[in-house]
Amino acid sequence: MLLYSWFVQTYNTDQQVPDSAGTATAFLCGVKSKAGTVGVDDNVQYSNCSTVQGAEVTSILDWSLAEGKSVGLVTTTRVTHATPAAAYAHAPRRSWEGDTSLDSTQKGCTDIAYQLIKDNPDIQVILGGGRRFFLSKNETDPEEGTTYTSYQRRDTSLVQVCLNHPICSMSIYEIKPDGEPSLQEMTIKAIEILRRNTNGYFLLVEGGRIDHGHHGTYGRRALEETVMFDKAVSSAIDMTAERDTLIVVTADHSHVFAMGGYPARGNNILGLVENDMADDDMPYTSLVYGNGQVQSTLQLQTDECCAYGFRDPCRRGHSYLCQRSNGSPVDWYTRAELYSSCYGICLVCGTQ
Repeated sequence: MLLYSWFVQTYNTDQQVPDSAGTATAFLCGVKSKAGTVGVDDNVQYSNCSTVQGAEVTSILDWSLAEGKSVGLVTTTRVTHATPAAAYAHAPRRSWEGDTSLDSTQKGCTDIAYQLIKDNPDIQVILGGGRRFFLSKNETDPEEGTTYTSYQRRDTSLVQVCLNHPICSMSIYEIKPDGEPSLQEMTIKAIEILRRNTNGYFLLVEGGRIDHGHHGTYGRRALEETVMFDKAVSSAIDMTAERDTLIVVTADHSHVFAMGGYPARGNNILGLVENDMADDDMPYTSLVYGNGQVQSTLQLQTDECCAYGFRDPCRRGHSYLCQRSNGSPVDWYTRAELYSSCYGICLVCGTQ
Protein backbone atom coordinates (compact mmCIF):
# COMPACT_ATOMS: atom_id res chain seq x y z
CA MET A 1 0.00 0.00 0.00
CA LEU A 2 1.36 3.39 -0.99
CA LEU A 3 0.98 6.00 1.72
CA TYR A 4 1.84 9.66 1.30
CA SER A 5 1.94 12.14 4.16
CA TRP A 6 2.72 15.77 4.78
CA PHE A 7 1.84 18.63 7.09
CA VAL A 8 -0.84 21.23 6.34
CA GLN A 9 -0.77 24.69 7.90
CA THR A 10 -4.10 25.72 9.43
CA TYR A 11 -5.29 29.31 9.79
CA ASN A 12 -8.15 31.60 8.83
CA THR A 13 -7.66 34.77 6.85
CA ASP A 14 -8.55 36.77 9.95
CA GLN A 15 -7.18 34.47 12.68
CA GLN A 16 -3.87 32.74 13.38
CA VAL A 17 -5.67 29.93 15.19
CA PRO A 18 -8.56 28.65 13.06
CA ASP A 19 -12.04 27.32 13.68
CA SER A 20 -13.62 24.33 11.96
CA ALA A 21 -15.82 26.37 9.63
CA GLY A 22 -12.95 28.15 7.92
CA THR A 23 -10.67 25.10 7.84
CA ALA A 24 -13.40 22.85 6.43
CA THR A 25 -14.00 25.42 3.70
CA ALA A 26 -10.27 25.33 3.00
CA PHE A 27 -9.90 21.58 2.53
CA LEU A 28 -13.30 20.98 0.92
CA CYS A 29 -13.49 24.06 -1.31
CA GLY A 30 -9.83 24.98 -1.81
CA VAL A 31 -9.98 28.56 -0.52
CA LYS A 32 -8.98 30.19 2.74
CA SER A 33 -11.74 32.18 4.43
CA LYS A 34 -12.73 33.95 7.61
CA ALA A 35 -13.37 32.13 10.86
CA GLY A 36 -16.97 31.14 11.44
CA THR A 37 -17.99 31.14 7.77
CA VAL A 38 -18.77 28.13 5.56
CA GLY A 39 -18.70 27.71 1.80
CA VAL A 40 -17.72 31.32 1.07
CA ASP A 41 -14.49 33.13 0.29
CA ASP A 42 -12.77 35.94 2.18
CA ASN A 43 -14.97 38.62 0.61
CA VAL A 44 -17.83 37.75 2.92
CA GLN A 45 -18.29 39.65 6.16
CA TYR A 46 -19.00 37.52 9.20
CA SER A 47 -22.69 37.42 10.09
CA ASN A 48 -23.64 39.70 7.20
CA CYS A 49 -26.07 38.21 4.67
CA SER A 50 -25.71 41.04 2.20
CA THR A 51 -22.10 40.02 1.48
CA VAL A 52 -22.77 36.37 0.62
CA GLN A 53 -23.85 36.84 -3.00
CA GLY A 54 -20.81 36.49 -5.20
CA ALA A 55 -18.71 35.05 -2.38
CA GLU A 56 -20.07 31.50 -2.67
CA VAL A 57 -17.55 28.79 -3.54
CA THR A 58 -18.07 25.23 -4.76
CA SER A 59 -16.76 22.15 -3.00
CA ILE A 60 -15.45 18.70 -3.87
CA LEU A 61 -19.01 17.49 -3.30
CA ASP A 62 -20.20 19.76 -6.12
CA TRP A 63 -17.32 18.74 -8.38
CA SER A 64 -18.07 15.05 -7.78
CA LEU A 65 -21.76 15.50 -8.61
CA ALA A 66 -20.77 17.29 -11.82
CA GLU A 67 -18.80 14.19 -12.80
CA GLY A 68 -21.79 11.93 -12.19
CA LYS A 69 -20.51 10.53 -8.92
CA SER A 70 -22.64 9.78 -5.88
CA VAL A 71 -21.91 11.78 -2.74
CA GLY A 72 -22.43 11.31 0.97
CA LEU A 73 -21.79 12.84 4.38
CA VAL A 74 -21.15 10.93 7.62
CA THR A 75 -20.51 12.65 10.95
CA THR A 76 -20.78 12.08 14.69
CA THR A 77 -21.79 15.73 15.07
CA ARG A 78 -24.86 17.46 13.70
CA VAL A 79 -25.12 17.23 9.92
CA THR A 80 -25.42 21.03 9.97
CA HIS A 81 -22.22 21.44 11.99
CA ALA A 82 -19.27 23.39 10.59
CA THR A 83 -17.35 20.61 8.82
CA PRO A 84 -20.20 18.92 6.91
CA ALA A 85 -21.85 22.29 6.26
CA ALA A 86 -18.82 23.54 4.32
CA ALA A 87 -19.42 20.78 1.76
CA TYR A 88 -22.87 22.00 0.72
CA ALA A 89 -23.84 25.33 2.33
CA HIS A 90 -22.94 28.99 1.94
CA ALA A 91 -23.33 30.93 5.17
CA PRO A 92 -21.64 33.95 6.74
CA ARG A 93 -22.14 32.42 10.19
CA ARG A 94 -21.72 28.75 11.07
CA SER A 95 -24.21 28.89 13.94
CA TRP A 96 -27.15 29.59 11.64
CA GLU A 97 -27.97 25.88 11.53
CA GLY A 98 -31.75 26.28 11.71
CA ASP A 99 -34.20 29.06 10.96
CA THR A 100 -34.70 29.83 14.67
CA SER A 101 -30.97 30.53 15.03
CA LEU A 102 -30.84 32.77 11.96
CA ASP A 103 -30.60 36.43 12.92
CA SER A 104 -34.04 37.89 12.19
CA THR A 105 -32.48 41.21 11.18
CA GLN A 106 -30.63 39.52 8.33
CA LYS A 107 -32.45 39.34 5.01
CA GLY A 108 -31.62 37.18 2.01
CA CYS A 109 -30.02 34.24 3.85
CA THR A 110 -31.38 30.76 4.42
CA ASP A 111 -30.28 28.54 7.27
CA ILE A 112 -27.88 25.62 6.81
CA ALA A 113 -30.48 22.87 7.35
CA TYR A 114 -32.72 24.48 4.73
CA GLN A 115 -29.83 24.60 2.26
CA LEU A 116 -29.02 20.94 2.85
CA ILE A 117 -32.53 19.75 1.97
CA LYS A 118 -33.81 22.38 -0.44
CA ASP A 119 -30.62 23.10 -2.38
CA ASN A 120 -28.91 19.70 -2.29
CA PRO A 121 -31.43 16.97 -3.11
CA ASP A 122 -28.77 14.89 -4.89
CA ILE A 123 -26.79 13.97 -1.76
CA GLN A 124 -27.49 10.25 -1.51
CA VAL A 125 -26.30 9.56 2.04
CA ILE A 126 -26.62 11.83 5.08
CA LEU A 127 -25.79 10.18 8.40
CA GLY A 128 -25.34 12.19 11.57
CA GLY A 129 -27.10 14.11 14.33
CA GLY A 130 -29.05 17.33 14.63
CA ARG A 131 -32.61 16.23 13.92
CA ARG A 132 -33.94 19.21 15.88
CA PHE A 133 -33.06 21.65 13.09
CA PHE A 134 -35.17 19.67 10.59
CA LEU A 135 -38.34 19.18 12.61
CA SER A 136 -41.08 21.79 12.57
CA LYS A 137 -42.27 23.36 15.81
CA ASN A 138 -45.42 21.26 15.61
CA GLU A 139 -43.58 17.93 15.48
CA THR A 140 -42.60 15.72 18.39
CA ASP A 141 -39.16 14.15 18.30
CA PRO A 142 -39.77 10.47 17.39
CA GLU A 143 -37.16 9.17 19.85
CA GLU A 144 -37.29 11.66 22.70
CA GLY A 145 -41.05 12.20 22.71
CA THR A 146 -40.46 15.91 23.33
CA THR A 147 -40.03 19.11 21.35
CA TYR A 148 -37.03 21.42 21.19
CA THR A 149 -38.98 24.64 21.17
CA SER A 150 -35.94 26.88 20.85
CA TYR A 151 -34.53 24.97 17.87
CA GLN A 152 -37.39 23.46 15.85
CA ARG A 153 -38.39 25.21 12.68
CA ARG A 154 -40.91 27.97 12.28
CA ASP A 155 -41.47 27.28 8.59
CA THR A 156 -41.89 23.59 7.69
CA SER A 157 -40.73 20.06 8.43
CA LEU A 158 -37.59 19.49 6.37
CA VAL A 159 -37.69 15.80 7.26
CA GLN A 160 -41.00 15.45 5.43
CA VAL A 161 -39.78 17.57 2.54
CA CYS A 162 -36.82 15.26 2.13
CA LEU A 163 -38.73 12.01 2.53
CA ASN A 164 -41.21 13.15 -0.10
CA HIS A 165 -38.44 13.84 -2.63
CA PRO A 166 -38.02 11.03 -5.22
CA ILE A 167 -34.21 11.18 -5.03
CA CYS A 168 -33.56 12.00 -1.41
CA SER A 169 -33.05 9.08 0.95
CA MET A 170 -32.14 10.45 4.33
CA SER A 171 -31.32 9.09 7.75
CA ILE A 172 -30.66 11.53 10.60
CA TYR A 173 -29.44 9.98 13.85
CA GLU A 174 -28.88 11.51 17.21
CA ILE A 175 -25.52 10.06 18.21
CA LYS A 176 -25.69 8.60 21.72
CA PRO A 177 -24.05 5.61 23.41
CA ASP A 178 -27.28 3.67 23.87
CA GLY A 179 -27.57 1.72 20.66
CA GLU A 180 -27.04 4.38 18.00
CA PRO A 181 -24.76 3.44 15.09
CA SER A 182 -21.04 4.02 15.50
CA LEU A 183 -18.90 6.04 13.11
CA GLN A 184 -17.51 2.77 11.79
CA GLU A 185 -20.98 1.34 11.14
CA MET A 186 -22.14 4.50 9.40
CA THR A 187 -18.99 4.56 7.25
CA ILE A 188 -19.53 0.94 6.18
CA LYS A 189 -23.17 1.56 5.26
CA ALA A 190 -22.35 4.75 3.37
CA ILE A 191 -19.70 3.03 1.23
CA GLU A 192 -22.04 0.10 0.55
CA ILE A 193 -24.65 2.51 -0.81
CA LEU A 194 -22.39 4.91 -2.69
CA ARG A 195 -20.22 2.35 -4.49
CA ARG A 196 -23.24 1.10 -6.43
CA ASN A 197 -22.68 4.03 -8.80
CA THR A 198 -20.41 2.89 -11.63
CA ASN A 199 -19.14 6.47 -12.01
CA GLY A 200 -17.76 6.44 -8.47
CA TYR A 201 -18.43 8.47 -5.35
CA PHE A 202 -17.22 11.02 -2.85
CA LEU A 203 -17.71 10.46 0.88
CA LEU A 204 -16.90 12.82 3.74
CA VAL A 205 -16.49 11.08 7.10
CA GLU A 206 -16.04 13.23 10.21
CA GLY A 207 -15.11 12.03 13.69
CA GLY A 208 -16.33 15.31 15.14
CA ARG A 209 -16.75 14.24 18.74
CA ILE A 210 -12.98 14.10 19.16
CA ASP A 211 -13.07 17.87 18.89
CA HIS A 212 -15.96 18.13 21.34
CA GLY A 213 -14.09 16.03 23.86
CA HIS A 214 -11.06 18.29 23.68
CA HIS A 215 -13.14 21.46 23.90
CA GLY A 216 -14.58 20.20 27.16
CA THR A 217 -11.13 18.97 28.29
CA TYR A 218 -12.50 15.44 28.50
CA GLY A 219 -9.26 13.66 27.68
CA ARG A 220 -10.61 10.14 27.90
CA ARG A 221 -13.64 10.91 25.78
CA ALA A 222 -11.48 12.47 23.06
CA LEU A 223 -9.19 9.42 23.01
CA GLU A 224 -12.09 6.97 22.90
CA GLU A 225 -13.58 8.89 19.97
CA THR A 226 -10.17 8.71 18.28
CA VAL A 227 -10.23 4.91 18.60
CA MET A 228 -13.65 4.86 16.91
CA PHE A 229 -12.28 7.17 14.23
CA ASP A 230 -9.42 4.73 13.63
CA LYS A 231 -11.89 1.87 13.22
CA ALA A 232 -13.82 3.86 10.62
CA VAL A 233 -10.61 4.51 8.67
CA SER A 234 -9.72 0.82 8.83
CA SER A 235 -13.12 -0.17 7.46
CA ALA A 236 -12.82 2.32 4.61
CA ILE A 237 -9.43 0.82 3.73
CA ASP A 238 -10.74 -2.76 3.90
CA MET A 239 -13.76 -2.00 1.72
CA THR A 240 -11.94 -0.18 -1.09
CA ALA A 241 -9.20 -0.92 -3.58
CA GLU A 242 -5.98 1.06 -3.59
CA ARG A 243 -5.87 1.09 -7.39
CA ASP A 244 -9.05 3.15 -7.77
CA THR A 245 -9.98 4.76 -4.45
CA LEU A 246 -8.26 7.76 -2.91
CA ILE A 247 -8.50 7.87 0.88
CA VAL A 248 -7.45 11.06 2.66
CA VAL A 249 -7.16 11.15 6.45
CA THR A 250 -6.56 14.50 8.09
CA ALA A 251 -7.68 16.94 10.77
CA ASP A 252 -9.23 20.35 10.36
CA HIS A 253 -7.18 21.74 13.24
CA SER A 254 -5.30 20.59 16.31
CA HIS A 255 -5.80 21.14 20.04
CA VAL A 256 -3.53 22.26 22.87
CA PHE A 257 -3.40 18.71 24.23
CA ALA A 258 -0.18 17.07 25.37
CA MET A 259 1.44 14.48 27.61
CA GLY A 260 3.64 16.38 30.03
CA GLY A 261 5.88 15.93 33.05
CA TYR A 262 7.82 12.73 33.63
CA PRO A 263 5.37 9.83 34.05
CA ALA A 264 7.09 6.45 34.34
CA ARG A 265 6.57 3.70 31.79
CA GLY A 266 3.34 1.92 32.63
CA ASN A 267 1.81 4.95 34.34
CA ASN A 268 -1.92 5.11 33.61
CA ILE A 269 -2.15 7.59 30.74
CA LEU A 270 -5.55 8.74 32.01
CA GLY A 271 -4.48 9.20 35.61
CA LEU A 272 -2.09 11.09 37.85
CA VAL A 273 1.68 10.92 37.47
CA GLU A 274 2.52 8.39 40.15
CA ASN A 275 6.26 8.91 40.47
CA ASP A 276 6.50 12.69 40.51
CA MET A 277 5.04 15.88 41.94
CA ALA A 278 4.90 19.33 40.39
CA ASP A 279 7.22 22.13 41.51
CA ASP A 280 4.52 23.33 43.89
CA ASP A 281 4.36 19.83 45.47
CA MET A 282 0.94 19.24 43.94
CA PRO A 283 -0.03 16.14 41.93
CA TYR A 284 -0.62 16.49 38.22
CA THR A 285 -2.09 14.43 35.40
CA SER A 286 -0.18 12.77 32.55
CA LEU A 287 -2.46 14.42 30.03
CA VAL A 288 -2.67 18.20 30.14
CA TYR A 289 -4.39 20.99 28.24
CA GLY A 290 -2.72 24.30 27.48
CA ASN A 291 -6.06 25.95 28.18
CA GLY A 292 -9.57 24.83 28.92
CA GLN A 293 -12.18 24.62 31.62
CA VAL A 294 -10.94 25.35 35.11
CA GLN A 295 -10.38 22.66 37.71
CA SER A 296 -8.81 23.42 41.07
CA THR A 297 -5.42 21.85 41.75
CA LEU A 298 -6.69 21.07 45.25
CA GLN A 299 -9.23 18.74 43.70
CA LEU A 300 -6.40 16.55 42.45
CA GLN A 301 -5.65 15.47 46.02
CA THR A 302 -9.09 14.14 46.85
CA ASP A 303 -9.65 10.41 47.21
CA GLU A 304 -12.44 10.53 44.63
CA CYS A 305 -10.20 12.09 42.00
CA CYS A 306 -7.38 9.62 42.54
CA ALA A 307 -9.81 6.68 42.60
CA TYR A 308 -11.22 7.67 39.24
CA GLY A 309 -7.72 8.29 37.93
CA PHE A 310 -9.26 10.55 35.27
CA ARG A 311 -10.60 7.45 33.56
CA ASP A 312 -14.20 8.56 33.84
CA PRO A 313 -15.22 10.07 30.47
CA CYS A 314 -16.92 12.95 32.27
CA ARG A 315 -13.88 13.87 34.37
CA ARG A 316 -11.92 16.84 33.11
CA GLY A 317 -8.18 17.26 32.97
CA HIS A 318 -6.42 20.11 34.75
CA SER A 319 -6.48 23.30 32.69
CA TYR A 320 -6.94 27.03 33.06
CA LEU A 321 -8.73 29.01 30.35
CA CYS A 322 -11.59 28.59 27.93
CA GLN A 323 -10.51 25.78 25.63
CA ARG A 324 -9.79 26.72 22.03
CA SER A 325 -8.18 25.17 18.97
CA ASN A 326 -4.49 25.05 18.17
CA GLY A 327 -2.85 26.72 15.18
CA SER A 328 -0.21 24.01 14.69
CA PRO A 329 0.07 22.22 11.32
CA VAL A 330 -1.95 19.01 11.01
CA ASP A 331 -1.06 15.68 9.43
CA TRP A 332 -2.41 14.79 5.99
CA TYR A 333 -2.29 11.16 4.86
CA THR A 334 -3.38 9.75 1.50
CA ARG A 335 -3.67 6.20 0.25
CA ALA A 336 -3.78 5.75 -3.52
CA GLU A 337 -1.68 4.70 -6.45
CA LEU A 338 -0.24 7.60 -8.43
CA TYR A 339 -2.15 6.54 -11.51
CA SER A 340 -5.41 6.14 -9.61
CA SER A 341 -8.49 6.94 -11.66
CA CYS A 342 -10.20 7.93 -8.41
CA TYR A 343 -13.34 5.87 -8.79
CA GLY A 344 -13.95 6.64 -5.14
CA ILE A 345 -12.79 9.45 -2.87
CA CYS A 346 -13.10 9.03 0.89
CA LEU A 347 -12.07 12.04 2.96
CA VAL A 348 -11.92 11.15 6.65
CA CYS A 349 -11.52 14.09 9.01
CA GLY A 350 -10.95 14.23 12.75
CA THR A 351 -9.16 16.58 15.12
CA GLN A 352 -5.59 16.22 16.35
